[in-house]
Amino acid sequence: MVTGVPTVSPNSSLEHALEVMGRNKTRWVSVVEGEKLVGVLTLESLFKAYEREVSRKSANQGPSYDGDAV
Repeated sequence: MVTGVPTVSPNSSLEHALEVMGRNKTRWVSVVEGEKLVGVLTLESLFKAYEREVSRKSANQGPSYDGDAV
């Protein structure tokens, strides 16, 4: 088995995956469940997922008001 490969679990947060990438100075991490490789997360795919999450949260918040409306 190869050791020293940066990994995260399928349940890891996007923030944790980004931390692992930064700590290992890499643009990808292996997604491992037990000892089985279930995927690879790249920096590009992480940014796309984060962008979707931010857009989804913004859409669910509705309009914002500055409190000065009459």
